[in-house]
Amino acid sequence: MSYSWLPPTLAEIAEVAGLDAALAMADVRGGSRISIPSDPPEGHWLVKAVGMDLAQEICSHFSTGYGGKGGAVFDLPLSPNLDLIKRRKRIDQLIANGVSADKIAVATRTHRTTVFRRQAKLRAGDDLPKHPDLFD
Repeated sequence: MSYSWLPPTLAEIAEVAGLDAALAMADVRGGSRISIPSDPPEGHWLVKAVGMDLAQEICSHFSTGYGGKGGAVFDLPLSPNLDLIKRRKRIDQLIANGVSADKIAVATRTHRTTVFRRQAKLRAGDDLPKHPDLFD
């Protein structure tokens, strides 16, 4: 499964331990610098957040140094607004199916103007990440 809609670090965690584990970590420590040990001790915040089995998988994935005995330190992104992401995906599906803006607005509990903006972005290709093309 692709987690490309997540920030890269959360997507990597989701690939290793699943989406629920990545979101649990972001809910507990998102927006801060975290330390992942090579072997999580009982009672560590990561173990409390995702359980020992998943914590060990995450720690093993991020372990560094000779023989994987070193931990890792990195900034953990905030948890994405899943309701907004799910709503946007649903709007996109309904637009692709040719449903009217008013019906989409009612079905997704959004304003019809939001639907029109979304249609315009999709037509213009503006929903892509905003960063320069390094190969031009």
